Amino acid sequence: MLNYSEKEIKDIIENILGKEIYSLKAVGNHHLKRHLVYSFKTDEDKELIFKMYYVNGRRSREVASLTLLEESMVLCPKLIDHGILDNNVEWILMERIEGVTLDSVMDLIDEESKKKIFIQIGKQLGELHKIKEYDKFGDFDIEGNVINGYKTYKEKFAKSCTNIEEWILKQELPEKELLIEGLKVLKEDIDSIEFDKTGYVTHGDYDGRNILVNEVNGEWSISGILDFEICNSSVRDRDMIALYQKYFLENKMLEEAFLEGYESYFMISQESKSVLEYLLLSSGLGICSWANIQAPDYYSEGVKLVKRYLEIREG
Repeated sequence: MLNYSEKEIKDIIENILGKEIYSLKAVGNHHLKRHLVYSFKTDEDKELIFKMYYVNGRRSREVASLTLLEESMVLCPKLIDHGILDNNVEWILMERIEGVTLDSVMDLIDEESKKKIFIQIGKQLGELHKIKEYDKFGDFDIEGNVINGYKTYKEKFAKSCTNIEEWILKQELPEKELLIEGLKVLKEDIDSIEFDKTGYVTHGDYDGRNILVNEVNGEWSISGILDFEICNSSVRDRDMIALYQKYFLENKMLEEAFLEGYESYFMISQESKSVLEYLLLSSGLGICSWANIQAPDYYSEGVKLVKRYLEIREG
């Protein structure tokens, strides 16, 4: 856990920039006791973001991603600087994007505006995925190279499934028999799943918590995409899982709007839909592997995803 006073943060930033800063304000989810994120202004009245990472390695992925996307149409923050403090805490400095998270205002936006926003969400994801392809699947180093990569996504996926199975089996969990059936099906169905053969730049946490929107003259639109710290080379479907879990399983209009935007870049085949359904099962099991004590409501969402896949499979 990172433990700094605002004065210490101010001193750190001023030491990095070599000048005084103003209007320092915590803007991250500091109650989660993970990253520390602050906005501040310089004497040029430019507003910037300073982020300190609670775990090393995530800076590399974020720096690599923002560097790669600098000349793209993806509405991401502009990278200013990055480094490591004397105590080995990693940090990054970015320009601040004006806006609020989509999830924080979702209930305030009318249906027609939501439709326009989700078309944009699809287009932004298409822009991200088209940036570059890779012959391996894995994390980025700070230069944007894939490190410790797998030749196929199926290899990488199988390893994560083994971890999920171990975590589930060693716990006493509600509806454990259902989860064991889900694990069995996860193994049985993997041979029929055709993942992307090449890796794409994927965000890894693409949903309304990390999508900024802004209202101008009564019109809502996307203003930015945040948090590229778990961005890596992966399958494109990976970036749709959270969207389906949070929005599309309950709202087909939003799904159709998203697909309208995304399919202007990549077509979604029936094969791709099968992959997505399979990954939603995996996501449900992954949630259940850790959330029972830490986030009971979220655990229930994981159980629903497992039930859903088993019901689709049966009939």
